Amino acid sequence: MLELAEGVYCETGWEGANVSAFKAGDGAVYVDSPLLPRDARLWKKQVSEAIKGRAILLINTDYHFDHVMTNSLLCDRVAGHELVEPAFAAQDGEVYAQMAEGFFPELDEKSKKEIRSLKPVSPIITFSENLVLNLGLRRIEVMYVGGHTPATSIIYLPEDCILFTGDTHVHNRHPFAGDGNLLQWIKALKRIERMTVSKVVPGHGDVCDLKSVSRLRQFFEELKGQVTELIEQGFGRAEIESRVDLLSFFPVEPGKEARMRAYITLGAGRMFNQLFEASLEASEDT
Repeated sequence: MLELAEGVYCETGWEGANVSAFKAGDGAVYVDSPLLPRDARLWKKQVSEAIKGRAILLINTDYHFDHVMTNSLLCDRVAGHELVEPAFAAQDGEVYAQMAEGFFPELDEKSKKEIRSLKPVSPIITFSENLVLNLGLRRIEVMYVGGHTPATSIIYLPEDCILFTGDTHVHNRHPFAGDGNLLQWIKALKRIERMTVSKVVPGHGDVCDLKSVSRLRQFFEELKGQVTELIEQGFGRAEIESRVDLLSFFPVEPGKEARMRAYITLGAGRMFNQLFEASLEASEDT
């Protein structure tokens, strides 16, 4: 558990997404939830000891399971973009168990049973663009950016110049683009680069700064450049997916090379589709 500023904490050491919490008003506001119930229980204990008072609200940065699975163990009041609500409605404990087994193939039966008992928490607050909360002396700015998913948001504490990016930014690693609008993602990263931020809590990886955000934006721009060049050479989507080479752009943990290549292939295919769609829209406009 790291203290980033007075009353502002995060945890980056668990498998799954990073989680954060900060003092606001007479209690704590959580940002995302851990992947495993045991981690959620420990996180709630640590936060309760550091921030006296009740759990006021939990804000989800998107609807992916590694950010939301244990919401119900932390707080029964959830906020998120309006598109998290239908995504939550399609989730249940069985879905969570299947996803968790992908991260933890040797998960014990007790943990599996506990995960199957988890239920999504319907949000009590949704928004389409921006949400500003003033809780006590804490101003919380929640901004829709899209990109990583259609429902992705970032959370900013202006007084502390701390930004919680969710998976809009992942530090020094290849991003997962499965639900991503990559052209929108580049715009989101550029928006973050223009903000006054001293510390960035990414969706995955260590706490970092805006230089790390710029590095991820450069990755997507390189991906866009390679895909554009291959399109101009006449290659189709399948060939482009096999030819794009960005594995060395970020370090890769031993044993995860195949997964990261799959991430790059997925990103190349999505970039191809989105560039094609953008060109169609441009031709229609003219």
